Amino acid sequence: MSANSNVGRRVTFRELFSIHPLVEIPIIQRDYAQGRSTENEVRTEFLKALHSALSKPSGAPTLPLDLDFIYGSVEEASRNAFLPLDGQQRLTTLFLLHWYLAGKDKKTDDFAEFIRDHGRSRFAYAVRASSGDSSMRSCITIPILPPTRALPSPPK
Repeated sequence: MSANSNVGRRVTFRELFSIHPLVEIPIIQRDYAQGRSTENEVRTEFLKALHSALSKPSGAPTLPLDLDFIYGSVEEASRNAFLPLDGQQRLTTLFLLHWYLAGKDKKTDDFAEFIRDHGRSRFAYAVRASSGDSSMRSCITIPILPPTRALPSPPK
């Protein structure tokens, strides 16, 4: 499937990996807005939206949660990697959320099978060549997380 056929297409986090076997956050990226102390409202609203979506039954008509667009380039050569230019924080949040929920639901093996390819993560951060590795793909491990009782309440 060519990259152009996905322009404007809505996909879930998992569907993104069926289109691109690797999602790699580029070395050069803008500051994370959600981490700024001045962006408390953005962070709070994002967490509320995630909590609301996770609290709904799986067949709810308002699912999946729309997290706006994510755009980037595709390295079509050998890797068919998606390199997001905007949406890096949302993708990272979704990766961590899937990881957490896999542990909570005791499905870490399923998650590891989905997110790994030949023992390396399919969600990666590019790092500078001086670090000795072209990406963090070999560094990511999927530990078994202890289950929790319930999702915490969203911030007020």
